[in-house]
Amino acid sequence: MTDDKDCDAFNIPSFLKREHTIESESKSMKSVSKEAETEADEAPAKAPKRAKRNGTHAAGDAAKAKGKGKRKRAAPDEAKFDRFGFRLSSIKSKAAALYAREEGATLGEVREELDSTQFNLLKEVRVKGFTIKEKKEDGNGNRKTTRYFIQE
Repeated sequence: MTDDKDCDAFNIPSFLKREHTIESESKSMKSVSKEAETEADEAPAKAPKRAKRNGTHAAGDAAKAKGKGKRKRAAPDEAKFDRFGFRLSSIKSKAAALYAREEGATLGEVREELDSTQFNLLKEVRVKGFTIKEKKEDGNGNRKTTRYFIQE
């Protein structure tokens, strides 16, 4: 136990006082570290990792040197797309078909039919070179509704 004189000088409560000295603690720590060293010596050494060069493994560079490169993506099958460039039977394809009808479609009609608004679809179609015509109509209440038409 530590000297009571030193503890009393600092007014340390008795429940915070150590019951053993720091010297006995350091001896126990030394024995633990010696045990860890012997266990580390007994463990088998791991094989070193491959050296990376510019973010790639050396084996990857060897494969590229033999002519094996990235696989090229197959050309898309034109039969699987509609005239607007969307996959057949996708939500975008169905929405584009609604907007392309003779009577066109409002956002509300598309939402009711497909459970999806698809407003950005009109922007995509415009970028692809199609013309979007808009016609204001009387809607529910005081608001006007816009009917959209996709034309080639």
